[in-house]
Amino acid sequence: AEMIQSQPLFSPIEGVDESVWKKDCKTCHQWNKDRMCGQGATYVKDPKNVLRVPHPFGGALKIALMRWAKSGCQ
Repeated sequence: AEMIQSQPLFSPIEGVDESVWKKDCKTCHQWNKDRMCGQGATYVKDPKNVLRVPHPFGGALKIALMRWAKSGCQ
């Protein structure tokens, strides 16, 4: 819940203007079970993608989503 109301610490893509990315995360992301489970499933299919692009909340979020998806998103 805290993440949804927060702003990233850095741009998710290098070189993007601050006015584009420095917004509450809920502005750009759909925070629902289906979307988050789907994102986790992409990491299950190809775990190296967890480290491919740094996430503003760190790798722990991606790893947690991957583990959650592996468990069936329950």
